Amino acid sequence: MIGRLLPIAALLGALLLGLWLRPAPSPQMQSFSLFTLGTLVEVRIADPVSAEEVAAAQAELTALFADFQTRWSPLLDGDLAAVNRALALGQDAPLPPALEADFALARQLCQQSQGRFDPALGQLVALWGFESEEDPRSSPPAEEEIAAAQGPSWCSATWQENRLQLPGGPVRLNFGGMAKGRSVGLALDALRQRGIHNAIVNAGGDLQVAGQHPLRPWHIGVRDPNHPDPQRAIAAIDLHDGESLFSSGDYERWFEADGVRYHHLLDPATGRPARRSRSATVLHTDPALADAAATALFVAGPEQAESVAKALGVQHWMLMDASGQTHSSASMAARLQWIDAPSEG
Repeated sequence: MIGRLLPIAALLGALLLGLWLRPAPSPQMQSFSLFTLGTLVEVRIADPVSAEEVAAAQAELTALFADFQTRWSPLLDGDLAAVNRALALGQDAPLPPALEADFALARQLCQQSQGRFDPALGQLVALWGFESEEDPRSSPPAEEEIAAAQGPSWCSATWQENRLQLPGGPVRLNFGGMAKGRSVGLALDALRQRGIHNAIVNAGGDLQVAGQHPLRPWHIGVRDPNHPDPQRAIAAIDLHDGESLFSSGDYERWFEADGVRYHHLLDPATGRPARRSRSATVLHTDPALADAAATALFVAGPEQAESVAKALGVQHWMLMDASGQTHSSASMAARLQWIDAPSEG
């Protein structure tokens, strides 16, 4: 939604990875795709519904994602943009009621992760060229630019009587670290409300499932961050009703300068791309939490991943560090089906 768009071929590869090694769809399976939030969203329905019901579901989800993008994008004229306009002037901002619950969750996750997930990095995201596809960079910003773009943390945000306060200077909010998760959860909820109880919503490889596949569990691949082919999986996992799987990796949005890859997962402590990880994957029943936690674990790196996961209430997680070693919780390791034997850290 907020960074440089992946090539269509890569997006399609990510979606194929999300249903890795699946057999040909059964006659019960119906699907449709939407290009929204900067990615390709694939919806697969395993219930025996009519073509008219599928078309109605597609129309509803198209409107849902469009409304969500307007509300949460820092670039469009919606609720978040209005908040950012006030915060840019160092003022208290009007708090839209539709955002309050997610603002509260984001503050909780920021505090629990000790600032490793922080939506108040919007100025840095824009500085590094990851807010908009129209403003890419080919070289990293200067140190003084990075220092000037660092502002107060979302961990310290407060609000009362519908007024948001974030003391410490101008700030720009960007909820790209959990917005995709929230939108996927809302989309799956909308399908359930339509009486569809067996489906998957897959947003570029990040997804949540309901019910089960008609022939087997939902069999999901975890991308290999060391391989350029987005369809190459390092492991697979079977998901159960209501579970979501989200990953953050240095392969998603990046540019290269002088042989160094600069990716979009910024460390709030330095204002620069985090360097201790290649990818982090989280399984959880709350897709917004899974999305944010994957970012926090990526930034935390292998030394702090376990403690950060515990603080966030995440039991199932896996991380590949910068050297290519894998680290995971015992509960996640018990469910993963490795395609190649991993290098255990």
